[in-house]
Amino acid sequence: MEVGDLVKGRHGRWRTGIILDKLVDKDVQTNDPKYKFRYKVFWTHSLCGTLVAESGWHDLEVISESG
Repeated sequence: MEVGDLVKGRHGRWRTGIILDKLVDKDVQTNDPKYKFRYKVFWTHSLCGTLVAESGWHDLEVISESG
């Protein structure tokens, strides 16, 4: 996952969003790069409006990759 990717929530599939930033999760102690990042996502939903929130890699599913 990279900045600009269109994602949807794995557990709440009704929401979609765009990754705004990729953040290093300093609390994770592993060499696997998949686990080392959290993502700041701009979520949109017609009923709830918009929201910017951090999400873990396990909470996101990529719909479309940027570039």
